[in-house]
Amino acid sequence: MQGVAIAGRTLKVRFNGDEALAARLLTELVGRGSRSAASRAVAADLEDAFLKVTQGRLQ
Repeated sequence: MQGVAIAGRTLKVRFNGDEALAARLLTELVGRGSRSAASRAVAADLEDAFLKVTQGRLQ
């Protein structure tokens, strides 16, 4: 897992993995009492990749 953020009633989890891993994560959260109305996967964009490689540092 790369990060977790809570904004209001939204939980955002960053991780590298496939759909099976995302399904297991959601199953675990629901199994522990979290309620979910929806879930979706968002692919990293070029900016995310750049920040990961540079760790947010410029030169």
